[in-house]
Amino acid sequence: MVYLELFPFIQQGNVPMCKLIDKNTWVINFTQVSYRENTLIFIP
Repeated sequence: MVYLELFPFIQQGNVPMCKLIDKNTWVINFTQVSYRENTLIFIP
């Protein structure tokens, strides 16, 4: 998995191509990710 410290930016709406699927899952650039605490976790 690739760990991204992007949560604060997504929370502010500053990350392009991000979409909230549910409270734990985002799609960023067509890649599904989950976040825990302040870290996004890529799900291949």
